[in-house]
Amino acid sequence: MKNTLLLIFFCFQCIFILKAQIVTDRPDQTEASSTIPNHALQVESGILTGYQDDVRQLVLPNTLLRYGLTDKVEFRFITQLEINNYNDTIMEGMSDLWVGTKIQLFKKPESNTEVAFLTHLSVPTGSKVITSGSYGIYSRLLLSHRINDFLNLGYNIGYDYTGIGLESQTANRGSFIYTASLGISINDSVGAYIESFGEFGNLERHMSSFDAGFIYQPSSHIQLDFSFGLGLNHDMNYTSIGCSWLFISNR
Repeated sequence: MKNTLLLIFFCFQCIFILKAQIVTDRPDQTEASSTIPNHALQVESGILTGYQDDVRQLVLPNTLLRYGLTDKVEFRFITQLEINNYNDTIMEGMSDLWVGTKIQLFKKPESNTEVAFLTHLSVPTGSKVITSGSYGIYSRLLLSHRINDFLNLGYNIGYDYTGIGLESQTANRGSFIYTASLGISINDSVGAYIESFGEFGNLERHMSSFDAGFIYQPSSHIQLDFSFGLGLNHDMNYTSIGCSWLFISNR
């Protein structure tokens, strides 16, 4: 098994040249307004443990794969293994598959502002006890503004709609989503962030949350992260660690 993993890693090294600076969509809830380079592959993965609405959850791992179709368009693929505990009843399995894209709408060297659009389709492919049993659309407008060399403000607004394909759609009006994250560059390798995020479930119930975390980039193509979050007006908390890798094609 060890030799097989080494062979896979060697093949990746042959196909990809590791260079450029990694920019990820984790660990905060705010999706970055930048896309990855053309023909690049980026893997973002993490482990999360948390609690919400009487359900204890362990995710190991959550994995996002990003591939650059052009310098302004990327393909995205998300999956995760979930272990949920509700009243001592264990529900374990793979989550529904998410496929989507991120498109860069505005980015100029002379401007401190970037704008992008992101959308995902949720496909009910998950395990029986985990799947939502329906399709869903998740869309975000992504904006960021570089304040100076040390501070960056990113914010998202979006709308989620689930339950597509279900016979009963009574009282399902979707959810309005918002995030705002302040990124702080401590030095060339270490950064931190604080963030406010929330949603209006069914366009009515407001759930507000806060999180914060750190990132460490030992090289230009690897990022390690730690984050934690909690609900401000609802019962929720989580802790997460993760690792991301950027691979740039040599073609």
